[in-house]
Amino acid sequence: MKSMTNNMYPKILKKHLLHQLLIRIFISIMSTSYVHPDEYFQSIEITNQLFFGFDTYIPWEFQSENAIRTIVTPIIVTGIPYYIGSVCNLIYNGWYLLISPKIMLVFLSLTIDIIGFKIHQKYVSDKPFDYDNKDSKRKKRKDAIPGQTILFLFSTSWSVMVFYSRPFSNTMEAFCLAYSLGIYLLYDTSTLKRVALGFLLAFGVFTRFTFIAFFLPIGIALLLDSYYIAKRKTKKEHDARILFVSYLFQCIGGSLLGTVLNILFDSIYYNGQFTITPLNNALYNMKTENLAQHGLHPRYLHFIVNLPMLCGPLTIYLYYHGFLKRNAFGNKNYNKKNKKYDDGKIMPIEKYQSFHINTLLALCVLSAMVILSLAPHQEARFLLPLVFPILLFYSIDVDNAKEKNGRGTSSSSLHNRIQYIWILFNVILFLLFGVFHQAGVLKALNHASHASIENNRPKNLIFYHTYMPPRFMLLNKIDVDPLSHHYRDNYIKVIDLGGHDSNSLISTLQEVKKSIDNSKQNTWIVTPASLHIEEDVGLMKYLGKNELTLEVEEEFYPHLSMEDLPNRLVDAKLVIYKL
Repeated sequence: MKSMTNNMYPKILKKHLLHQLLIRIFISIMSTSYVHPDEYFQSIEITNQLFFGFDTYIPWEFQSENAIRTIVTPIIVTGIPYYIGSVCNLIYNGWYLLISPKIMLVFLSLTIDIIGFKIHQKYVSDKPFDYDNKDSKRKKRKDAIPGQTILFLFSTSWSVMVFYSRPFSNTMEAFCLAYSLGIYLLYDTSTLKRVALGFLLAFGVFTRFTFIAFFLPIGIALLLDSYYIAKRKTKKEHDARILFVSYLFQCIGGSLLGTVLNILFDSIYYNGQFTITPLNNALYNMKTENLAQHGLHPRYLHFIVNLPMLCGPLTIYLYYHGFLKRNAFGNKNYNKKNKKYDDGKIMPIEKYQSFHINTLLALCVLSAMVILSLAPHQEARFLLPLVFPILLFYSIDVDNAKEKNGRGTSSSSLHNRIQYIWILFNVILFLLFGVFHQAGVLKALNHASHASIENNRPKNLIFYHTYMPPRFMLLNKIDVDPLSHHYRDNYIKVIDLGGHDSNSLISTLQEVKKSIDNSKQNTWIVTPASLHIEEDVGLMKYLGKNELTLEVEEEFYPHLSMEDLPNRLVDAKLVIYKL
């Protein structure tokens, strides 16, 4: 049993998992960067109102008249950590509500590392390396260890470090693709495998209907494999077709199970109305006028900007070595004719796998890129599931070349050069999106929620030229008596002005001034320092006329707004002004 455990989790993998667990948890706790509003408004904002009755902002996608997002994925991401928090009486803390889903995603992300390592180990060398055997270590240099390349890529990828611990629906879609590849490539084809992949297909489609574009090559490979097995099990063509149909129904059965469960939970959430969220989502996205509300982009953006933004030099490597030189499609399939097969036994997958590993990984990328590029609305995170197959493609292709050609070859030198570019690329992107980007917004919300009544707790919190502020951190209850003392003294009203001009800010201040019980209203303005609102002539004129002044309540560094870039490093911060 001990040797089996060592074979499943060799020391190099155990060391990697321990290091990455500590690093990713540290990043999850310390990083307050804010990549995109969807990471909160399609997950945590929803479940905090659903579970705890907090007054949050429910976006249009989750309203019953639209119903284009499933409730299942947000519940999975937040349900377990929030249940633990409620048992341990931690729900009073907005920071816990923010951090705990991220930590859960960290643990899930480590399973992706394991899957990637085991796939890499299987397809790089026919003879698995005994990691824990000292004699074997003497025979091979350290950089020749199968699996080291893929673990290095997982350890240094900014996409993994930033996105894999964020509650995006894209993150769960990425996990679904990685699990699908793991099940297909690591397990022999059987009834359970077909049912599991069918279930994952359904769950992935309900998470994001675009998942089918990522899964398509896996589904085709599974069907081809099943047809080959059916033909080998019987010599009669008619019997083979019947057997293949039975295999097909096993896949359909898994998909039906996942579909029924998702429809059930979604229908309950959307006031008991029968709801198929991916269908509603697909119909919405088919209309260009709908997409125009979210921004229209050229259809080549995924190819030349978005995918390179996620994977940097590895994208160029895939384009050249995978597609242009056709490394992925030039390899021969596994030789099926010389493989023996005994009737009634399960065939190991390497004896019948329809696509070479490089071919399958490249097809997953190509399929998703082509299909997703048909839509004129394109964002980099839509391609997040492709990070896993691209990292795998590169590591397997490079390490197989090393095994074939030996060390010190041109391919090895190319790999070394790519490594340096890869590290520099990921350091820059991690600092941008993992440290600086909109990083003061969550800190400002946390500061406001912890302000006591004695310290002039704000009644109005105006966000100006920032990303949408998630409301859950303020712990505002919606099920309390509006006339109660708690409601009057503790409730904080959030006013989000987005990127409007100073006239909108002045108009908002005028409305706040007219509000009831204005003498007890304490208003804070949260805005990037790069705007220098204290120098705005119109705003200063209005404040002077009404005998108001701007006082700095708090400053949070770093904070970088791409829409309002600072001219000086000292202005890369978020400022709370108190009126």
